[in-house]
Amino acid sequence: MQVRITAPELVTPGSHADIEVDVEFAAPNTAPLLLTPSREGAAIEIVRGRLLRSDARSADPRRLRFEVPIMARSAGTAILHVEVAAYLCKTRCVRVTASASQVVRVAER
Repeated sequence: MQVRITAPELVTPGSHADIEVDVEFAAPNTAPLLLTPSREGAAIEIVRGRLLRSDARSADPRRLRFEVPIMARSAGTAILHVEVAAYLCKTRCVRVTASASQVVRVAER
């Protein structure tokens, strides 16, 4: 499982934005999935703290795209961390995790 975060180049203070998070599997996977975003820094606020597989914007069982809503609070930088927990099932199900981080810049245009 791989996780990739795509953030806008710049977010303006007081605005809302969606950060795209792509989760890719080597083989089709329909097992439960939990995406948990967190942040370092006060420049952004995460609007929604947990997303499930059903929140994904795509239905492809190999690649899921999520939109993590944030609000830009003040000028500066923050680091968005995403932790994904899922299950890979064959004869038995095994919990797997993956994570990614991305810098988010907040500034006036």
